[in-house]
Amino acid sequence: MKKNLPIENTRKLLKQWDCKVKRKIYFRKFKNYMEAERAELDFWLSLKPEERVGAVDSCLLDSLRLKGKLNESPPRLQGVCRILKRP
Repeated sequence: MKKNLPIENTRKLLKQWDCKVKRKIYFRKFKNYMEAERAELDFWLSLKPEERVGAVDSCLLDSLRLKGKLNESPPRLQGVCRILKRP
């Protein structure tokens, strides 16, 4: 399996390629919505956790590139902290 590059290296590569990379897109027709949902779930469950994280990272970089914000720092998850009083 190919090692994932840090996000900065990935950004540099995307800039160098300048969207000249061709991707193969595969699709299937499904009989109904439930069949499509099941196939999608099976696909994601078939991936290793590292591959899932890499796919999400790739989607984030694609989104930033399309919005013209590839040079900005990527958005971070918002932290949530609650203090609860116990009886």
